Order: sequence, then structure tokens, then C-alpha cells
Amino acid sequence: MMKHGKAGALSGYHRSLTASHGFEPVRVEGKLPDMLRGTLFRNGPALFEHGGRRHGHVFEGDGAVCAVRFSDEAVECAHRLIESVGLQQEREAGEALFGSAAPWLRRMRNGWKQKFKNTANTSVWRWQDRLFALMERGEPTEFDPETLDTIGTTTLDGLVAGGFSAHPHRVKYRRADYNFGLVPGRNPYIQLMELPWEGAPRTIGRIDLDHYVMMHDFIATENHLVFFIAPVKLQILRALLGSNNLEKLFQFDPDSGTEIVIVPTSSPAEQVRFQVDAFWQWHFAGAYEQGSGIVVDFVKHPDFGSLGELGQTQRSGLGRLTRAFIDPATRTMREEPLWDCACEYPRIDPRFDGGKHSHIFVSYDVCERVLARVNTTTGAVNGWNPPAHQYPSELVMIPRSNRTDEGDGYAISLIYDELEDRSHVAILDTARFEDGPVARVHLGHPVPMTFHGTWVPDGDDR
Repeated sequence: MMKHGKAGALSGYHRSLTASHGFEPVRVEGKLPDMLRGTLFRNGPALFEHGGRRHGHVFEGDGAVCAVRFSDEAVECAHRLIESVGLQQEREAGEALFGSAAPWLRRMRNGWKQKFKNTANTSVWRWQDRLFALMERGEPTEFDPETLDTIGTTTLDGLVAGGFSAHPHRVKYRRADYNFGLVPGRNPYIQLMELPWEGAPRTIGRIDLDHYVMMHDFIATENHLVFFIAPVKLQILRALLGSNNLEKLFQFDPDSGTEIVIVPTSSPAEQVRFQVDAFWQWHFAGAYEQGSGIVVDFVKHPDFGSLGELGQTQRSGLGRLTRAFIDPATRTMREEPLWDCACEYPRIDPRFDGGKHSHIFVSYDVCERVLARVNTTTGAVNGWNPPAHQYPSELVMIPRSNRTDEGDGYAISLIYDELEDRSHVAILDTARFEDGPVARVHLGHPVPMTFHGTWVPDGDDR
């Protein structure tokens, strides 16, 4: 774990939240773009210990939402913990009741009862003007966008049968978001969900599984849902015996291969499934249909070793931005690299979700930190290098008003500065990416690491 220079304290990047508050004015350095009106919401683990015992993995940290609101009058920041039922129970008990920090007997009882804490620590999802904090396994946790107060978990009127992935995907063509949930049991399956921008959500189908798997993301085109099911298998006995090592709860089995599953959105039962050589991916950038095939852009990892590196400031850097060409008719997939540098957290211009795109925004943090835009058509890469003592988060792209050029606008990143022990939001103009931030919003306190965020503009952007 990286140490902070002051008295050996933990870096603010991995230190539990020290400032929980509602919206307060913050300082702006530089000139803010006139069109920047809306709110950036970011989410990540913000409590790394309970009862004096530190969690074994950042995935276990209780989530907190950090929000930066840009208006005509001021720029304001709010930062609040997700007040889950599990967190309230731990506060009342004065000790850890869940995860690796809990005593062994309690961990074992939790395993047998399939009892866990919904930390809501991974991403923020906006749906029908409501906001939710999401995690890998649990139900969505709704919060108030004006105060960040926790409203509570929801099954979305009984829709959610098991988990609800932290990565729903928008398909503007269908005016709906799509997501999946892993449903455990003797016959586990993946629940497929359609969440229209107007009207009630519904289950549209399922993908049957031979065993419970680890899945983080999927991707959607105008007419298909695409899943890469890697051979990461839950070690059930270890889970039932209360193992406190998250990395040992899952085993990567390269001999089993990765399964590619193509689901037609209008006829989900007509799935195409086939095997390829084993690999793992955390995140997809985007996908689109090309003739009778499907093009998928994602960050490819050779195995599941990156699980142990999440949240670390130094990584092995094995993830590569990759383009896959899938032919459902012949059940084949070929790949080509898009950039020969280690990277993660790929994002595209949100106006092109589900459709053809040629610009991907990534963060690159091995050897030197870079925030970059990759042009998949020309191969050009535009990047900006933050100072070595700054730790940037995933880029969120905000299109410029009244422009239709893909990738034209602003890219923003929440950055922790280790020397100042403070965080700020850096705003980069994509037309001159290499010049660095045109403005910085100084939040006045450290924000622990965040995984994912979303931009909610003023007005309806649908």
C-alpha cells in the first residue's frame, strides 16, 4: 500500500473519507467552459476499515458519492457516504460484521446464509431522472441528487431477481438502458433487463450457466447484447468456510476458454454462443454492428491477475485496448490491438453509445500517468501527463454544445494530489488535449479513489 509523506499516514487515495458534507462552494482555477452546466457524480470505496480492522480488498469498502455541480452562480461540491443497512448495523455493533474484516465465525455464517453488505461503491447510474449507486452483486441504491442522502435499495418494482451489474448501457436507438444480473443457485443464470427511459422495466430473457461466474461488464449495440464470459469460477467451499482472501475466492481456468454470447435484443432466446481462447476483461468501451458482424472495443487482460491490483497505485499494466470482430454466423472472433500501451477505464462520446464510434478515452497509469484519447481510425493518440504525484480517475467525456463532431468537447477527471493531500477536478478541452487542463476545480479535501462516474447535464440530454 502506498504511504503518504506526512507522518507515514495512508495516502488520501486509500484513506477513509474525512469530509462528509452537502453542497458547498469550491475554488476554481482557470476559465470554466461556458457550456459546462450540470453535475459530475463519481463513486468509489471510501471506508477501508471497521472496528480497527482494515478490509482485505478495496472492493469491500463502503461507497461514497462525490458530486461537483456547475451552475451559473457557482461551482459546488458534495461528498457523502452511502448509508447502507449493513453499515448502520456495523456502527451499532462497533465492529465489522461483513467481509474480510469480520471475525472468521461470522464470515463463515455469512457465507452459508449468502449474507453480504451492499456497499454501492462502484458506479453511478441515472435512470428516469433518478440516481443510483451500484455495485457488483447488490440491488441498486437510490440517493437524492440534491443532497446525496441515501434513499435506500430497490428491486425496481420487483425486477431485480439477484444482482444488478454496476454497468448498465444506454441504447439511444431503443430509448432504453440495458443491464444484467447474476442470479445464484443450483441452476445459476444471467438475468437480462430492459430499462426504458419511459415506462416500466422488464426482464427480456436469460443466459443459462453451468456454474456461478464472475462478470463485471457487458456491451450493447442497437440490436444486440454482447457478453464475454471469462473462465473465472467461484470457489464455493472457500466461500462457505469464510475465506477472507477475495483473490482466492475466484479461480481463473484458462483451459475452459472464454465464452462469447450474442443476444438479439428483440429475440433474446435466439442466442449465439461459442468458445475462444481464455482472457478476461473488466470494461468495454463500445460496440456497433458492421454488416452481419459486430465490432467490440474493450480492454483485454490475459488472465484475472488484475483483481489483486485494483486500487493500487502501481500495476503490472497487462490490459490492452483491443478491437474484436465477431461473426455470429460462423461463430468466430478475431482481434486487433488499438493501442500498444497499458490502459483501463475506456469511455466513448456518450452520443455514440450503441453505434459506430472512432474515439476512445482511456487512463494509463503504468510507468507514467497519462489521460489519453485514441483515434481508432487513424491510430493517433492525444495524451496529457499529470505530474507524478497526481492520481487521475477515469475520464468522463462531455460533448460540446451545438457540435456534432465525435469526441469534440471536454474530458474531466477527478485527481488526487498526494503532495497537497487534496483532490481536484481537471477539465481538458479535447481539441487541445495535450495542453492539459483549461480549468481546475479544487475540492479542498482528499477524495478516496473512485471507480466510475457519470455526467448529468442540466436539462434533458436524451
